[in-house]
Amino acid sequence: MSPPSPLSDPLDGSLRKDPQELDLDGGVDFTDFVNYNRDEARGKEVKGPAGEFPIDVRDIRVRLQLPQARQVRSVTLFRPETDRAEPLSLECRGRTLTFAVPRIAVYGVVDIRYGRSWWPF
Repeated sequence: MSPPSPLSDPLDGSLRKDPQELDLDGGVDFTDFVNYNRDEARGKEVKGPAGEFPIDVRDIRVRLQLPQARQVRSVTLFRPETDRAEPLSLECRGRTLTFAVPRIAVYGVVDIRYGRSWWPF
């Protein structure tokens, strides 16, 4: 039996990220999600990206353990299939940030903004 993925929580199936991978210096973090799940039968005869036929992943619960307690200002999802940013609801208690990603077809990036940052965006 292989060890659990560093992004999977064996207790509740939610995703987590190793605190050492988070860079809090600039007040912004990015976490990306890649979904490799696809309908291989439908794509069997089609070559290239047109034959991918991704199977959406929905309601992804994410729990990030931050290396230090920080005020989280916002969590925003960006996906290539939509041209708008999607603000996500968040909960932050001490060093634990939780939020839910509603859907990922193939790829998504979550932008996490901290406290009162000097960043202009």
